[in-house]
Amino acid sequence: MALDPLRPRGGHTLLLTFPPDDRLFAGVVRRQLAADGSEARLVRSARRQLRRLYPRSDLSRQQHVLFRGIGREVWFAYRDGRQDGSPPHGPWWTRRGVARAVVDASGRLTEANAAFRRLCGTVPGRRRPPLDDCIPADLWREVVSAAASADAAGITSTTTIHPPRSRRVEVEFHVSGTDEPGCHALALRSFADRDEAGDSHAIAAGSLRSMSRRTQAELLRGATRRTFTPGERLPESVAGEPWAVLVVSGIVRLYLGTDGVEPTLLHGTHGALLGTHWVPTDDSFAVGLQSVTPATILQLPSLRVPELLASDPGFATAVRDEGQAQLHELIGSFAARTGLSLPERLAREILVLADLQPGQVLVPVTEQQLADAIGSIRESIGRTIADFRRAGWLATTRHGVIVLDRPALSRLARLDD
Repeated sequence: MALDPLRPRGGHTLLLTFPPDDRLFAGVVRRQLAADGSEARLVRSARRQLRRLYPRSDLSRQQHVLFRGIGREVWFAYRDGRQDGSPPHGPWWTRRGVARAVVDASGRLTEANAAFRRLCGTVPGRRRPPLDDCIPADLWREVVSAAASADAAGITSTTTIHPPRSRRVEVEFHVSGTDEPGCHALALRSFADRDEAGDSHAIAAGSLRSMSRRTQAELLRGATRRTFTPGERLPESVAGEPWAVLVVSGIVRLYLGTDGVEPTLLHGTHGALLGTHWVPTDDSFAVGLQSVTPATILQLPSLRVPELLASDPGFATAVRDEGQAQLHELIGSFAARTGLSLPERLAREILVLADLQPGQVLVPVTEQQLADAIGSIRESIGRTIADFRRAGWLATTRHGVIVLDRPALSRLARLDD
């Protein structure tokens, strides 16, 4: 996600939109903010208009954010609310079984497969335009307008549909051009299907992929999906109470609770299998899990992982290999903490988090989270962050930090050695 010059309002103005790959949402926000009016009316009006198309959206502004000594105005627009941790998806619209239709220049469905008709309750050729059945009229006009300048990749966003005689359904949609002038190819999938695909991707990205499909399905049937806001925790483990989680999206940290501090052991993101199955615990310390960003996890049945480790050699080997990689990361992390100063450790932590979400400018982390992660106190972190800001290495916002000079932070963190 690039910093986006929005328009001049007494200085440089920047717009950050989330998720960063939704160009339609970014365009809608940009047009809303381009309206004339007073500052106070602009915020209220833009937020109200945006929520007509994206009911869960959130929009806020922060003034006087310092970018290398220059004060700027920064807007933050969240399509699905600030606490959403959407899983990576890839080109889902090319897969088999996806609901597909073709919309002609007059706004009618000319083709629709069986999956589309089931999802939307729509009959092709009916005179009602598709925007009445599957995409709200206002949003469809935005889609048609944006599609005219879109590249071959098309446009992906979300909406809510209202099928006849059925409850409303939240869906993700993709629109692309066709060989027929003025026509658009439309693909839909429900959030439930998106979540199921995200689970499958997470399994394929981690050690669980070594299990048979039957065992994977059995394990997932007993799993509990949990959506975490930043800073939310799983209960700390104690002797006799093991747990294991599969990270579907977002960033979480595995931490060690001892002597009143909670240093980070490991960070986990999409596909990571984290838990107590390879961390010995006793009454003197506990291992816990905390979200750093909005995150979705699958909490697996507590006893199934140890059972599978004992009964499935392939799975045991995969978990062992993953555990060794995590142990290597852990050793490197603690070695760095003992040999580096507070500024060096902090620079390293910020860069680690930035690397876990490639393509995004904002690192959505608080001073307290950074303090917990490197075993310091918030006041010390605040002073060091202020030093980084004065040096022009990062900008601080109420939603996190923006890395401005990565090479400088890398040199400080000794990542270039």
